Amino acid sequence: DGEIFLTLLKHVKTGTRLILMGDIKQLPPIGKCQIFHDILLSEQFTYSNLTKPCRQDADSGILAYSFKVVEGDIEGRYKILDDFSDISEADYGLDAIENYFFAELENYNSLREVQICMAMRAECAAVNERIHNRLKEKGILKEAELKLKKKSGDELKIQVGDKLINTKNIYKDLYDQNGNNATCMNGEIGIVKKIEFGIVTIAFIQNNQIVDINFEKSQLENMEYGTCHKLQGSGFSSVIVGMGNSFCGMYTREWFYTAVTRAKKNVKIFTTDTALKHAFYNCETNKKQSFLEAMLNKDVRLVG
Repeated sequence: DGEIFLTLLKHVKTGTRLILMGDIKQLPPIGKCQIFHDILLSEQFTYSNLTKPCRQDADSGILAYSFKVVEGDIEGRYKILDDFSDISEADYGLDAIENYFFAELENYNSLREVQICMAMRAECAAVNERIHNRLKEKGILKEAELKLKKKSGDELKIQVGDKLINTKNIYKDLYDQNGNNATCMNGEIGIVKKIEFGIVTIAFIQNNQIVDINFEKSQLENMEYGTCHKLQGSGFSSVIVGMGNSFCGMYTREWFYTAVTRAKKNVKIFTTDTALKHAFYNCETNKKQSFLEAMLNKDVRLVG
């Protein structure tokens, strides 16, 4: 957001070349401003568009559908759904979402590769417990369950085999399996390998490292279900998007585009007509008036 970017600029020496990379079609910052979006629209800086997809195949239905979301073309999506098998829609329902999750878990045989994406933490927490219980019944989660107290006072139930997300940058007091110093960034997702004396050993997929995390110094959360904001930057073979009517105010083109494009191979969207209309017709970046674009263009209305 604006405050973080200002802090960055204050620490960059004059004459340094600053290279920014991002996707303005994804979720804008939660805080003030939309720096990257406004910089590009000002056309005061040199930029290049990256056109080669790396997460999906170039002829993927996932990409074709996501373009319709960006365009707000709710009717145009029907042809995509007819022509491609890697993206589909179904009526919203928690039982249906849960059952499809376990069907995909059998297809991919990996908890890491199947992810449910929803709007609000409260909704995710409730369903995470249901998923967690079924994973225990199926023997996917192993050994006794441990209940660990988080700094917030909430309780985290974890077992060996659980999928967790780290929600805090950790730069020190973190070690890999060889005793070397390691780092773990906000948003990294991994599978629990061992739990012992408050130390959680997790295999993080993004950077292919196995690290020991002191639970008291970390912020870990269960991740069978996750919010779109938490998943931004991650990718999974199969993504299940849940969009009920309870949180329609959260659904925007940016939110929906981000959710759909987390998938590499398959997306299933469980939704209602009302939620889908919100996702296609609401554009959040059009509502944020930071005036940075105008200031970069030296708009006379602002600078006289």
